[in-house]
Amino acid sequence: MGTNPGSNKVALCWLDIVLVTLVVACGLAVWSASKRFTRWSHQYDKPVKETFEQASNLPLRRAELAMAQKELDKIQAKLVEEQMETVLLTAEIEADSGNIPDKPKVAQESKYSEVLRDHHIKLDAAGAMIRTLKSDATQEMQRMIRASAAAFDAQHAADVAYSKCSQKFEIRNRIRTIALGSLGWLVLLVLAWFGCGLARKSLGQGHPSFVLMTSILFLAALCVYELLE
Repeated sequence: MGTNPGSNKVALCWLDIVLVTLVVACGLAVWSASKRFTRWSHQYDKPVKETFEQASNLPLRRAELAMAQKELDKIQAKLVEEQMETVLLTAEIEADSGNIPDKPKVAQESKYSEVLRDHHIKLDAAGAMIRTLKSDATQEMQRMIRASAAAFDAQHAADVAYSKCSQKFEIRNRIRTIALGSLGWLVLLVLAWFGCGLARKSLGQGHPSFVLMTSILFLAALCVYELLE
């Protein structure tokens, strides 16, 4: 009894689709396994941000900034304290000046003069201290600004170096994934070729070029996606 060529062609067409589906499904599984293996095998090669921060002396710059800030806070606190002391001394001088009797005795006049003199001496000392503290605060502020700029530059340099190294690491991993995944796909394509050969022998017709070209297109799409991801 003769075989209907049309039925063989339809059967073979469905067989080609089944083979392509199997190749693509197995290829995706191999690709995923390749990506996981690549990440696992090179997990200790991944760049560490702290390494680049150490290389750019960022911890030292942060410590210098913290020290400058702490010193500035101390100077400003001392400055406020001296200013309060000046206000109190000024108030005491005004109060003592108003309490001097109109006709003081010699002993009382000498006592009030000595008290006022002590207050004026303390007031002058406080004023000199305030001027010194203001000068120190200005210098410390400039030092803090320089330390802040140095810390920012160190942070920026560390971030740029870490970003570049991370990008190179990711690119190398993607190339490794493409190489390993493509090798797995090559094995699958060889198996699909033999499968098409067996189908050709058993059914009298076959389309290995369709299976191979379709699988290769899927592989090319995977490679492009992996590079552009």
